[in-house]
Amino acid sequence: MKKLVISLQETIDFLPDGVLIVQDQGRIVLANAQAAKLFDYPPGALADQELTLLIPARYQHHHAKLVTGFFHHPAIRSMGEGRQLLGRRRDGTEFDVDIALSSVVINDTPMVVAVIRDMTHQKDLERALQWKNEQLEAINTELERFGFTISHDLKSPLANIHAIIHLLTRALPPAEKVALHEHLQEVNHTLYAMSELISGVAAYSKATVADAAVVAVDMSAVLQEVRYLLLLPPHIRLHLADDLPPTRGNKTKLLQVFLNLLSNAIKYNHQAEGLIHVSGESRASQAVYYVEDNGPGIAPALRERVFDLFEKGTSTRTDSQGIGLAIVHKVMQEQGGRITIDDSPLGGARFTLVLPHAPPATGQ
Repeated sequence: MKKLVISLQETIDFLPDGVLIVQDQGRIVLANAQAAKLFDYPPGALADQELTLLIPARYQHHHAKLVTGFFHHPAIRSMGEGRQLLGRRRDGTEFDVDIALSSVVINDTPMVVAVIRDMTHQKDLERALQWKNEQLEAINTELERFGFTISHDLKSPLANIHAIIHLLTRALPPAEKVALHEHLQEVNHTLYAMSELISGVAAYSKATVADAAVVAVDMSAVLQEVRYLLLLPPHIRLHLADDLPPTRGNKTKLLQVFLNLLSNAIKYNHQAEGLIHVSGESRASQAVYYVEDNGPGIAPALRERVFDLFEKGTSTRTDSQGIGLAIVHKVMQEQGGRITIDDSPLGGARFTLVLPHAPPATGQ
């Protein structure tokens, strides 16, 4: 068999990264074709050149000390060890590089093998991600400020309404107080639920990731709060099943989901006798909830698109902006759940919401 002999130059030319072999004085002994291409030199042009040729001028003095130090104390340096490195092309432009170093002895002479990789694309992505994160932090700060402002501005009129109702109740004759007692109780429940919702929005808007850790949520209690926030027309009957399974998540966000779904069910239902049912069941590690009605339903062709922003479940309504279900879908994803639509046995639409289950004993 014929013996295969490959030179060192041919060997490093096979490698996909740029490779330089450098002696202790910082002179390039060998450079592969990929290294020449990286720095925009013709093949073979880097041999016998000073290594400083490929380094930005402001770093050359410091780099010379690093080279000397490496030869005195050689060690393997792997790619991606965190140092910010720049290379200089023939035209003087600079680009991000990563370099792995290893010491070798060739013909009894200590040398360094430098493997060079162009990191321009990765560094551009990192810089873009950092910029996005800074923008997101600024937006979150503004949202926190907005949530606090909204909470403050809405709580004041609620307190005024509560005070006015109290004054009206005191001014009413005893007979009328008895007659209006139930209605006044409903108003007070609504005010309380609205105040709780506003407080929840404010808390959520300023919560950090650590603060927003999920907790067990009593969904039966959440649906009762939703009930107090709804204005049910005379032709709509709402049935909330007892003992809904508990879930884990953010109570305010889950309240927002069901408030949107039930508000939609009321808005779109023009039956002489409208029906809305909310029920649920436990499935192993999942809590499943059903919101169904006897309204017009949602056509199968629209059931996927209806969760997109500005998409509507019907093209005949002009008082809908197509935002509510998009918010519901986004919140469900945030809470680690999902939502789907199909036909309801009542004749309209049935929304199925699947969320993580939580044992009742853990509390809220």
